[in-house]
Amino acid sequence: NKIAQIDHFRSQCEESISNAFIQPNALEIIRKDLGYNKYYLCKKFKATFGVTLLNYVNGLKLNQACYLLKTTHYTLSEICEQIGIESMPYFIKIFTQRYGVTPAKYRKNNQ
Repeated sequence: NKIAQIDHFRSQCEESISNAFIQPNALEIIRKDLGYNKYYLCKKFKATFGVTLLNYVNGLKLNQACYLLKTTHYTLSEICEQIGIESMPYFIKIFTQRYGVTPAKYRKNNQ
């Protein structure tokens, strides 16, 4: 039945994502793990979760970044490495878009 198929896909995705999201090539690892081609996976994921796979994975990366900003003294560069984002400007851009402040200001406000 269709609901069981959707639930199965959702649980497969959640498991694969939780295992891979902090890797720099997380999307590729997830795609290979699930065995779908890129376009089919992205379309099916958005239909099931209501957001793109990239936004979902980046959300998890940013949640982890917030935790690290609050609980460690890691530099922004070290945090990028920890969450699997290889470009500091990209990290700062998506963090600021999501939270309305830069990572440095977020850390200052949450200490």
